[in-house]
Amino acid sequence: GLGKQHFHEFVLVVGSRKIRFRAQLRRDVKYWVTALQHSLNHRIQSTDIGTQLTNFASSLFHKTDMNQDGSLGLGEVATLFRRLNIESASHHITRTFAKFDRDGSGTISEDEFAKMLYEMVVKRPLDPYFEEYSVLQNEQRIVPWRKLKRFLRKVQGDDSIAEEISKLGDPIVADDQAGLTVIGFSAILCSQENSIFNPKRSRLYQDMTRPLSHYWISCSHNTYLEDSQIAGTASVEQYLEVIRHGCRCVEIDCWDGPNGEPVVTHGYTMTSRISFEDVVRTLSDHGFDNSEFPLILSLEMHCGDEQIGRIAQLLTKVFGERLLTHPAPEGHWDQPLVSPEAARGRVIVKAKLVEVQKHLEGNGPVEGEDDLESPTLSPNAEGKGFKVEPPA
Repeated sequence: GLGKQHFHEFVLVVGSRKIRFRAQLRRDVKYWVTALQHSLNHRIQSTDIGTQLTNFASSLFHKTDMNQDGSLGLGEVATLFRRLNIESASHHITRTFAKFDRDGSGTISEDEFAKMLYEMVVKRPLDPYFEEYSVLQNEQRIVPWRKLKRFLRKVQGDDSIAEEISKLGDPIVADDQAGLTVIGFSAILCSQENSIFNPKRSRLYQDMTRPLSHYWISCSHNTYLEDSQIAGTASVEQYLEVIRHGCRCVEIDCWDGPNGEPVVTHGYTMTSRISFEDVVRTLSDHGFDNSEFPLILSLEMHCGDEQIGRIAQLLTKVFGERLLTHPAPEGHWDQPLVSPEAARGRVIVKAKLVEVQKHLEGNGPVEGEDDLESPTLSPNAEGKGFKVEPPA
């Protein structure tokens, strides 16, 4: 932080909402984050589609049941469906509501609401397939496992998910475990397990041993900004957000800050500023959460020599051995760049200094400076500044 009292914080993001947690000790933050990650991972891994649907229905019911009487009226249900963007004519909602209001009380219970919700979310274009492959069994139409395999093989061209589906519970699978319900049939075909994306392509299959310059790299511009470039908010959380979405090259605009500590901001604007140290520590903690391939820090340098030296110290201290600091031997600038495979788990710093000539041999101006490729920056042996390597 930039204030007199230094806090460590983490942010819990739920949809569009953010909750910030602060602690004076970095250790306490790590305890909280580790516990939350463990809890979330356990919940995701142990929850099948059927349980997710049931939990979703229960959550909606209790949020909508404002008077907490354990039931919902037609008006409450219709309003909820509109809020959820469940497109359906009012007469269809009324008819479906009446179907589950078996005692004619004008209200439905939580269990009845769950069943109604399931019916409303069933994808109608799938009805012809369900009718063709389903059978009537114990007063309920289901798709038996043998027919499901036939459907997956004949229509979908892939029956590899059939075995996993059979392990799921109500309301996906019929009570007697004999096959899929209409809700299950719709839910499975619209689930990640049945994604149109080729699952083989979700695993790494490309050659990652070629030079880094041979690959398209997902990059972020002005990574630190949450909104406007003129008067927006800069936040460390933005780095977490882009990393979570697969970005492997982030931008850090470095400016001189108070007390000899560099800051990150959009210069000559009214945007807020954040600590450079907070940014690199966040990237150190989470830069490889989603990928082991190298993380590239694109530094836009506006600092004076003193705080450039401080940046070098922080990079060396925070990233340690993960910081890639071995440039090509002098006179061998034509050597290919390191490969993504060789740089797994490493941090690469790239930058272009405004006054490059200060760090190159001689003190004269650099001709054609506008045409210079971005040189490589690496901390020098003493950690007091950068040495600038000509581009490959």
